[in-house]
Amino acid sequence: MELRRFQRLPLQCPIALWANGRKEEGKIVDLSMSGCEVESNKSLRQGQELSVLLHIPDGKPPLEIKVALVRWSRGQQFGLKFLTMEPDQQARLRRFVTALETGPSH
Repeated sequence: MELRRFQRLPLQCPIALWANGRKEEGKIVDLSMSGCEVESNKSLRQGQELSVLLHIPDGKPPLEIKVALVRWSRGQQFGLKFLTMEPDQQARLRRFVTALETGPSH
């Protein structure tokens, strides 16, 4: 069994996905530095690559993941692994995840 490198933290926020030239929308269920779990009205197939905009609640425009990979898919839930993002976006994600880890519920 593969162990996660980063802890997944519960989070509910919108996500926009672009796969095969089509935009889909969904909701993030949990988030880590390396990926997230998503609920959507559409199912995606394992191995599919897509672009992602995370609407994290930090008061800034959506965070852009240039390339994400569908690691697993069960019905309308799937796990994404973040493959490619700009350094500034990665730093922003790191700050947000760190704030989640050290927030009032932790």
